[in-house]
Amino acid sequence: MYSSSSGGNDGTDSDMISSRLDIDFIKSLPPKPALSRKVCLEDSKSLQNFLKLSRAATDDNLRSDLNSILNRNEVNKTSIFKFSRSDKEDESACIPFLQLVIYPEWKKRVDVIKYCQGEIDDILSGNAVMDDGGFSKLTPEEKNNILRIDPYTYKDLEQKYLRANAKNMELKNFYDNEDKVETIVSRRSIQLMNDICQLGSFDVAGNFLKYASSSTNGKQ
Repeated sequence: MYSSSSGGNDGTDSDMISSRLDIDFIKSLPPKPALSRKVCLEDSKSLQNFLKLSRAATDDNLRSDLNSILNRNEVNKTSIFKFSRSDKEDESACIPFLQLVIYPEWKKRVDVIKYCQGEIDDILSGNAVMDDGGFSKLTPEEKNNILRIDPYTYKDLEQKYLRANAKNMELKNFYDNEDKVETIVSRRSIQLMNDICQLGSFDVAGNFLKYASSSTNGKQ
């Protein structure tokens, strides 16, 4: 479902982006999935597949990609490719790659995880309808009345509630775990960029927060 995108650009991104050494990064990145509560509840495997593909295409190959960028920058200082040289002579050649590839992928993954965490938390907090036959919305008095009048129906409703609640708790743990994985992956990548690239005063984490904020507000 989330295999590599064939790309639909008019060539602008391809002209701008070169590495590994001549493959267009954008075309190898998985598209961000359409998000909805139903997807979070029923298609977590596809979302996990997207997260894995995105990490594999960027963070997992980061060391070799950064070395390729820096090596090419040294070989050809006049390269027309923005991944090979910065517009500013004193700026690391890694920064354009970071801004054009890494930040957008981080943002896509964070968006997926945070959205589904919010949906599951909303359900578990009782602010959304749970697929449990309405049991979670019954008052104690209503439950007692059903139990007294029709204990078999009560038992069925209770079991459906327990199954639904268990599934939602499982999903909560899944998305919370993906959140932890994402934190570990991004921290590792930040450390790697600081070790390999001469970033100077460029704050990788701080600038990502700015990117994510401006992107959310439609300014990116």
